[in-house]
Amino acid sequence: MIKPLLSAVALLSLSACMETSSGSELQPGTPVQLSSAQVQQVRAGVRDVLKDPDSAQFGTIKAARKPDGVTTVCGYVNGKNSYGGYTGMTPFVGVMLSGGGFSVAALGGPGYESQATINVCRKSGIAI
Repeated sequence: MIKPLLSAVALLSLSACMETSSGSELQPGTPVQLSSAQVQQVRAGVRDVLKDPDSAQFGTIKAARKPDGVTTVCGYVNGKNSYGGYTGMTPFVGVMLSGGGFSVAALGGPGYESQATINVCRKSGIAI
């Protein structure tokens, strides 16, 4: 129960960061192609937050770079839950770290969590 609430709070915080002090939204990032090394960093970062990291099956992974140099990455992952069954493709969003690596900001879940994750991706200029 607490984990979904924390995910929702994190998504709302990330969405709030996308607005300037004048209230207008920031421009979406410019689509960029990730290197194979960056894709591996994204996959490793996502696996770190899964219950069964070895079960991860990845779908689409796309990225966009903001004018400030931050690269946002969105995509889909399918992994096993506590019962050992696959959950289905679930959206994720995060950022590439300046020192290398990837940090997951949100991993969609039931209902509103997945839609909120997709909305953050869209605002970042990434259609998944």
